[in-house]
Amino acid sequence: RKPSRKDYETLFSWATANGATLHGILSKDDNYGGVCLAATTPFAEGDIVAVLPRSFRIGQHVACKRLGLPAGTPDLSALSLYLIDLMASNDDDDDDDSFGRYATCLPRRGSNALFMSQDVIHYYGTLGKDYEKALEAVRNQALSCISYIQDVLSLNGCQHDLSRLEWAISMVQSRTHGFGTKRSRWLTPIFDFANHSETPNCKIQGDAEGRLLLRAIKTIFVGEEVTIDYQVSDDAKLVATYGFSLKHTLTVGSDRT
Repeated sequence: RKPSRKDYETLFSWATANGATLHGILSKDDNYGGVCLAATTPFAEGDIVAVLPRSFRIGQHVACKRLGLPAGTPDLSALSLYLIDLMASNDDDDDDDSFGRYATCLPRRGSNALFMSQDVIHYYGTLGKDYEKALEAVRNQALSCISYIQDVLSLNGCQHDLSRLEWAISMVQSRTHGFGTKRSRWLTPIFDFANHSETPNCKIQGDAEGRLLLRAIKTIFVGEEVTIDYQVSDDAKLVATYGFSLKHTLTVGSDRT
């Protein structure tokens, strides 16, 4: 089912009870059929808008530990299987370590290259070779991930429905942030609801305690959408990874929801 408003409220309440500071933001429907973050109080440049504790940074090692995967499992494969496990387990609401509430709030369909119809792929392909190559790269990355899970991890009993795998891979491709010298993938629940902007009003940064801070980089008014920069300057990569373009208006039917 599609996530409900109650699902988001439950997620925010649970996160707050487990160390997150979220009183200055809430989730709301955006103009693109999804969900975004908005300010509930005004913020000045430099203010901390929200805080996630270290435990809310979900990386490859967390997924491998939870699922018993080999330590060398690629982060895309490990985190994709982690999301599938969260969705399948329907974690107990009384479990303070449960991120099942986060998985419940994720879109039920991806919007990146993996879920685009052939008409949409063709449309973007007509815009230039850079779009065609970017779309192909994201789709090939997903196919390689699926092959790894099915062929390599099958020894560990990791057998999953293809459509569920594609959903999870799309979520990880489009919702993770890169941290550390190796720019490894990390799921950052709630902060990943923030939409991209070329002129963002916030940025995500870490602190000495390993927490994630959402910090204002300009004045933010009550009710204003909280946005960040996805750190992708190439429009073709934005289309392929996230399913939207800042330069072109889609003129054919899209699978994006």
